[in-house]
Amino acid sequence: MSEQAQPLAPRVVRGVIRSLLIATVVVLIRLGSWGLGDVAGYLANPVRRWSLLWLVGSALAVAWILPPNPYSRGREETFQHERVSLRMLATLVFVLYVLPPVCDRHGWLIVAGDGWRWLGLALDVVGTVLAAWAPYHQGRAFSAFVTLQEDHRLVTDGPFAVLRHPRYTGMVLGSVGVSLIHGALAGVVLNVLLAAALVSRAGLEERLLAAEFGDAWTAYAARTRRFLPGLW
Repeated sequence: MSEQAQPLAPRVVRGVIRSLLIATVVVLIRLGSWGLGDVAGYLANPVRRWSLLWLVGSALAVAWILPPNPYSRGREETFQHERVSLRMLATLVFVLYVLPPVCDRHGWLIVAGDGWRWLGLALDVVGTVLAAWAPYHQGRAFSAFVTLQEDHRLVTDGPFAVLRHPRYTGMVLGSVGVSLIHGALAGVVLNVLLAAALVSRAGLEERLLAAEFGDAWTAYAARTRRFLPGLW
């Protein structure tokens, strides 16, 4: 084995293990929210069945392409203490993830018709791709925290050529999609809280980037939108 190939082996092994663990966890959470004693009932609906396949595939892919250190605190002087902490945000996302199957199983505030469920699957696919593409494109500049890395550069290409916060747009689209896959109106409504938290976070990030990059940030912000192409 060549010297250049040697570092690849442990990275591949770590990627495979991480992918399998994440895929296993997300499937258990999804089916556990519905009820592990009635997996056949969950799979009886074609949209839920396809969504589970997408869930496994996307979990494997996202775990594989995640940046090497997604929880880096970066430069300590730029680390921001957020009003909505990362732990609180993760808790909200978790609730939005487990609530829809519960509502669907028990028939709580369910919208009728599979048309809405197929729309939800489409939103979930688009949202997941967008939410994963953004940190993958940022590479080492990405962190789940609001901070700047050493030698941080302003990323303005890829998904960032149109939106300043494509990951947040993807997160909301995917979360709304999961709710609609299960016909859960309560989940759709609760996504307003997720959107509000991410808008607050985006404002904090933009102030940090404006202070760091000055005119370059001003020019970039003038030609892009925060969350929705051509609108906002």
